[in-house]
Amino acid sequence: MKLRRHWNNNHGSTLILVIVCMLFVGIIASLILVYTSDNLQRIRNSADSSGNFYTAENVVDEVKTNLDELSDQAVRKAYTQWLQLYTTTSADQQDTLFKKLFTTELESLIESQFLHTLSTDSSKLLYKFDSSDVKWLKTPYIEVNAAGTQLTLKDLSIAYKDSQGFTSEITTDLVFNLTYPGFQSNTVQGMNTAAADYIIIADEQITNDITITGTIKGNLYGGGYNPLETSTNKYNKDGILIDSNSTLAIFADQILSRSTIKIADRSSVDLKGGNGEYDYTGTLSYSNVWARNLLLTGTSSQADPVNLSIQGNCYLADDLTLDANASRFKLKGTYYGYSTNNAYLGTADANGVSLVSGTPEGSSSIVLNASDAQLDLTGATKIWIAGKSFVSVPERYGLGTSPNNLSFVQGESITYRGLQASYLLPGDCIMGIGHNPMTADEYARLTTDPSHNYVDISVSRRNGGIRLEEYVNRTKPFRVANVVYNGTTTMVYLYLNFQSSDMATKYFTEFMTNNEELVNSRMTPFGIGSILFNPAVLENTGNILGYSAGKASLTPGKYSMSDPTIENQQIELSSKYFGLVTSLNEDYSGGNMNGFLTDYIVNMSKISSDTQNVIDLGYTANSASYKLITGKDVIISTNSAGIIIAKGDVMIRNGASFTGLIIARGKAIIQGNVNLKADPDNISYLIQNNTTVAPYFSIGGSGTTAKGNNIYSSDLINITYDNWRKN
Repeated sequence: MKLRRHWNNNHGSTLILVIVCMLFVGIIASLILVYTSDNLQRIRNSADSSGNFYTAENVVDEVKTNLDELSDQAVRKAYTQWLQLYTTTSADQQDTLFKKLFTTELESLIESQFLHTLSTDSSKLLYKFDSSDVKWLKTPYIEVNAAGTQLTLKDLSIAYKDSQGFTSEITTDLVFNLTYPGFQSNTVQGMNTAAADYIIIADEQITNDITITGTIKGNLYGGGYNPLETSTNKYNKDGILIDSNSTLAIFADQILSRSTIKIADRSSVDLKGGNGEYDYTGTLSYSNVWARNLLLTGTSSQADPVNLSIQGNCYLADDLTLDANASRFKLKGTYYGYSTNNAYLGTADANGVSLVSGTPEGSSSIVLNASDAQLDLTGATKIWIAGKSFVSVPERYGLGTSPNNLSFVQGESITYRGLQASYLLPGDCIMGIGHNPMTADEYARLTTDPSHNYVDISVSRRNGGIRLEEYVNRTKPFRVANVVYNGTTTMVYLYLNFQSSDMATKYFTEFMTNNEELVNSRMTPFGIGSILFNPAVLENTGNILGYSAGKASLTPGKYSMSDPTIENQQIELSSKYFGLVTSLNEDYSGGNMNGFLTDYIVNMSKISSDTQNVIDLGYTANSASYKLITGKDVIISTNSAGIIIAKGDVMIRNGASFTGLIIARGKAIIQGNVNLKADPDNISYLIQNNTTVAPYFSIGGSGTTAKGNNIYSSDLINITYDNWRKN
């Protein structure tokens, strides 16, 4: 009995032990489940957090994509502007110029289309994300490096919160890097024989030092450009200068200058194409004139005027200016003043003020600055003027320290200087003073006593005048020109500061409509002068002033300054001009624009002696014995034929004639009775075949080549992240 009870008791304890073990296993299992669940939740939270962070990165990437589009717009406009300035920019500055133009345009686009949108409606900057999930933590700002060639958008900072409540913050800088594309080159192969069509190629100048009369037959190049000049102005000479009461007939297919062609001091030049002397046969021969400027200036009178008559096509990067009283310009052909000036817009002037109208040097126009002057374009079949005229106050008359002249845009493409007063701020808008110009003391009151002396442009409208608010910059409605008369008396002029040059054009259209009698009275000093043209052939951005029989007329501007038609024409003609003045070939764009044109044609280093050296080439044509004449300075005193290559100047004495080709690093100076003639066939033969001549002449270079025929902005722009920070 006792043994059996003892056995039963053991069965009970075993059961308890089993239950305890089961409880223990259950607790461990529960703990494992709890820890596993917690770990899974942690993993899940980490994944959600990482997903949130990567989504925040996507938000930043989307913003970057938005800025990529602005960069694309900026580089396209910068490239267009750069092409416009290519011919007037030294090779070592082209990279910097392109980047500066890009940076300036990009800064403007980011300010207007990104930062402004961010401050007004940031939702427009996001396409894939709900704007309520994105918070902008800081206000980004633009930083441009000291050279103006790189832009950084600083402190782009966002916080992204998802539906789970997870938030990630990212702050970074976006650096905009631009690659210089170079210029697409059209390669010229073989010997440069284009020079054979020229009678004179002079890097410095073609001119006369006494009165000349006679004839020049053959193409002309007068550079007016010295790449060795240490000052900033390498265009320190007029490329072609005819003065001293000279009378000259020129028959040339090409007249080229990197600078100004100037006719002065009672001189008269009649220019036609190379076969112009045979016009009597019924087929007219037209010349092509390429230059920065055409200028008629100096002493002139009705009886003995400065006169330039052209049967040809004029292509001017800047202006045609009639500065001489009673001067006369007559054209039968076409006229292209092709510079739009848009490449300068948005940049700052010497005083740090952003330009809305550019600079006079970059804007093509026709300006008559003298009484009794006559501009006759009635024989023109096309008049293309892309720019506007400017009111210019030379520094020597002003009080500023700026190295540049003061200038203020006008609304006309063809104008007379007497209309400059039309662009003065109306005197009744200058409260407390009431007139414009004013004395220096009155202007001092305007700037120091604003409670009694101030400008209110709305007065013009209230007095029945022009509503200036529509045209001028409301916060800065005028710009100041100080003019010193007689070295002592200072007068201060306030000129209207327009919102854009197109607004200047619209302003003067209304001014002319409202003040026709006033305009005619301001034309009175023009005397018996005239401005004649056929309105049907005009292609213009500014107003065209006409004048005949004492009455002015106005033809409105046809294009805006930014019209692609205008800009594309400038690019095309600028490229051709570059090719001509660097290689004598309008289709070539690889010449050394920093160097002398003569270096592209001949090897000056082969002229080892400064002494004039004459070599008989053993070649006779037209009863003349052809010679090669070299030296530092060359003087021709007798009738001669052949090729002249001079490291310095070439002088053709009075009474001496020359047939062939003159190449001068310096000036070509003509005296007295002129009889000069190009000889393309014989000179071309000598350049290519004569063993004495050929070594002096260069092979056409291949230029520089860009990436294929097209420029893709995506190849040029790279936006990188800098100072990346995340929480």
